[in-house]
Amino acid sequence: MQKSFAVIGAGAGGLCAAKNLLADGIDVTIFEVGSHVGGLWVYENDSGLSPAYNSLHINSEARVSSFGDFPFPPGMPDFLSHREVLRYLEAYADRFGVRQHIRFSCPVRHVVPAPGGGWDVTLEDGETRRYASVVVANGHLWDP
Repeated sequence: MQKSFAVIGAGAGGLCAAKNLLADGIDVTIFEVGSHVGGLWVYENDSGLSPAYNSLHINSEARVSSFGDFPFPPGMPDFLSHREVLRYLEAYADRFGVRQHIRFSCPVRHVVPAPGGGWDVTLEDGETRRYASVVVANGHLWDP
């Protein structure tokens, strides 16, 4: 039986986790509360959970802030705006085939150990699914 993993969050951490799990042949479902890839980097995110503000820029240089296997495009400024980071995360999700595994506007309400092993993930609509493992990548800055 193929292992299946749930990833909670389609921001940078969730995208990276899902990309690497998929590369290892693991079935992945990503649950994203909002309707966009990018999590914390989505200005005016419809999830209501992003602290991004209009003038937000990263505080580390672009050359050290990208994923090792997916550098920022040449010619980018040293300190990227939230819009540039978001475009980068969208391109990452598309490049590695992650987007097709995302369930948008799909909040997770509970994650509990399942009888006999694994994890039961209950969604806002009451549906419960069982997974071998769960990655929680819901962002540490969602509450400003």
